Amino acid sequence: MLLTRLVTFSQEPDPYVADPNPAREIPGMALIWSDEFNTDGKPDPKNWKFEKGFVRNEELQWYQSDNANCRDGLLIIEGKQEQVVNPNYLEGSTDWKKNRQYANYTSSSINSQGLQQFQYGRFEIRARIDTTMGSWPAIWTKGITGKWPFCGEIDIMEFYRDYVGSVRKKPILLANVAWGHATYSWGAWDTQKVALTHFTSKDPDWCEKFHVWRMDWTKDSINLYLDDELLNTTLVEKTKNPEGYAPQEPHRQKHFILLNLAIGANGGNPVASDYPIKYEVDYIRVYQPAPTAVQSNIEKTTRIFPNPVKDFIFVESDNEVKSISIYDLTGQIVVQNNNMTQNKIDLTALNEGFYIAKIKFRDG
Repeated sequence: MLLTRLVTFSQEPDPYVADPNPAREIPGMALIWSDEFNTDGKPDPKNWKFEKGFVRNEELQWYQSDNANCRDGLLIIEGKQEQVVNPNYLEGSTDWKKNRQYANYTSSSINSQGLQQFQYGRFEIRARIDTTMGSWPAIWTKGITGKWPFCGEIDIMEFYRDYVGSVRKKPILLANVAWGHATYSWGAWDTQKVALTHFTSKDPDWCEKFHVWRMDWTKDSINLYLDDELLNTTLVEKTKNPEGYAPQEPHRQKHFILLNLAIGANGGNPVASDYPIKYEVDYIRVYQPAPTAVQSNIEKTTRIFPNPVKDFIFVESDNEVKSISIYDLTGQIVVQNNNMTQNKIDLTALNEGFYIAKIKFRDG
């Protein structure tokens, strides 16, 4: 087997199909995790879990795993007009999750909670959204501790319909950040709404194309972009929860990622729409700052070779090596060697691809 650095020639991506290029290099940053959705079938269970049933916002859809599948290099979430029995139905209940005997729509919602969680970084998501009436797709994050909204929420992308009079008609894109409020159960929000016409007036084919939504998140700020156009900036210092609510700083903790396609509610009345409604995600990539100068100094006295390598790697260092760990790009350890009496590590069991080596020295 080969442990390789893949070298390819990038090509300008076709805006109507999946981008075949590998993740781009960003000066000063390192790719720490990605999902390219290149394997046909269900989303990778190492990265994603499914929500089930009626979940939030009194939306119309029943969430189920059947509606999310990977093919042709894309994650495709489909909203369907079909009837599903609600097993939690309770006649006379005032709970919206129980007083509907049936759901007349189905869709999927996946999240990376407990699997892939991040604190700060650049997040890039290439996706194509369906802007038909009733469609409410989103790319968002939630903090890993605290009840909503005190856990913190970041909406990298939401598309839905805003009110025109008393009816939801106006299509808009949102870039939002939310945290807790002492009085309002729906939280405090820093919201920027941009009319869909802002984009379609410049490109009539905008809705047919893939676009890149981006978040640059540091301990100081959250900047949300669409195709490199800045939509919203939020100062993290202003997103603290009220005294007595935990965590105190919800946007200075790890967050997990959610991808979902809701039907109805803020999306508007979906009855007259064509089905299935499709929400397609090409990739999700997370970058963080590259190793510091101190780490670079260590590299000057340490060699891992050859690179690319075949079957075995060798470690030479002026420092005494305690252990070496090999990770795949999902962050999973695939080789662990805690006894470095020899400088040779067997990697014949690994598939061809990108891997990350972490060396631990005995002096710490």
